Amino acid sequence: MKRNWWYRFILLMVVTVVSIYTVVPTVFNFPENSSYPFKKKINLGLDLQGGLYMILGIDFNKVYHDEIKNYINKVEYSLQDYGIDCTIGSINLSDEEDPRHTVVLKNIADIERAKDRIKEYFAYPLRLTGQDKNTLEYGLTDTMKGDIEANSVSKSIEVIRNRIDEFGVTEPEIVSQGKNRIVVQLPGVKDIERAKALIGKTAKLEFKIVNTEIAGANVQDWLKKSEKAGIKFEQGKERFSVYIARLNDFLKNDLPKGHMLAFSRKINKNTNKLEEMIPYIVEDTAQVTGDDLQDARVQIDQQNQTPNVGFTFKTAGSKRFGELTEKNIGKPLAVILDG
Repeated sequence: MKRNWWYRFILLMVVTVVSIYTVVPTVFNFPENSSYPFKKKINLGLDLQGGLYMILGIDFNKVYHDEIKNYINKVEYSLQDYGIDCTIGSINLSDEEDPRHTVVLKNIADIERAKDRIKEYFAYPLRLTGQDKNTLEYGLTDTMKGDIEANSVSKSIEVIRNRIDEFGVTEPEIVSQGKNRIVVQLPGVKDIERAKALIGKTAKLEFKIVNTEIAGANVQDWLKKSEKAGIKFEQGKERFSVYIARLNDFLKNDLPKGHMLAFSRKINKNTNKLEEMIPYIVEDTAQVTGDDLQDARVQIDQQNQTPNVGFTFKTAGSKRFGELTEKNIGKPLAVILDG
C-alpha cells in the first residue's frame, strides 16, 4: 500500500516537472532561437489573452437583387444582338428572397424566339416565372441561388483569412455559422479597431500586365540578395504588406522602371500557414481597377461545367480595359486582390 502511494507521488512529480518545463517558454516569452531545449510556446486563446471576436453577416437578399438586375441587363443585350427589340421592365420585390425582373418585347411576335434565346444562354441562372402578352418575367434558379450562397461564404472566408495574415495571428479561427454568417476569432490582437476596419473594408481589385521579359533566374537572384540583406517574410512576425514595401524599396534599382514585385500565395486553410510564394513582376500602377467594374460574379461554364469569374465593366472601364488588352496581346494579366 505504501509502495503504491510512492509510485503515485513519483508520477505526480514527473507530470508537474514536465508541465513546468513546457510552459517556461510561454511564461518568459523565449525567442525561437534561444538555447532552451523546448522552444514551442503554448498558443493562448481569447479567454487567456484577449483579442477580437466578430460575427459577420451576408445579406443574400441584396445579392439576389443585384444578380437578377445584372442578368436582365445581359438578356437585353443578348436579345438585341439576336435582332429582337426589347427594353428592361420593372423589378418585383414582393418576395425579397426571390426577386423577379421583367423584359418587355416591342413585337409580341418575337415572344417565342426570345424565350428560346434566353433558355439557350441563361438556363443556369434564370427561370421563367411569368408571361403576359409581350412581357416576360424571370427570377434566379434555385441552383444559382445555392451557388451564390455557397460561394459567397467560402470566398468571404478566404478574403478574411488573407487579410488577417496582416496581423500575424498564429491561430485565427474563421468558420461559417449557418448559411449566412462568419465567425472570426483573433487571439492576441491589440489594435481591435484597425482589425475590424481591415476585415470589413471593401476589397481593392487591380488589373496589371505581367512583365515576362525578365528571366525567372534573375528574380530568384534578387530574392536571394534580399534575404542576405535581412529582407525575408516570416509569417507571424511581420505584416505581408510591410514585407512587400521593404522588398520593392530594396530592389528599386534592379526592377524595370515602373514595375514592382507581387506574389501569388498559397496558404493552408487548415493551419493558416504559408506554403508557397510565387513572384511576378507587374506594373506598379494599375490602369484598370475594381472601380471600373459594374459587377463580378461566380458563374458556371455551360460547356465543361467548371466555375469561373465573370465580370462586366462600366462604359469608361470597358474602354480602358479594351485599350489595355489591345496593347498587350499575348501577355499575362494579373488580377490582384488586396495586394
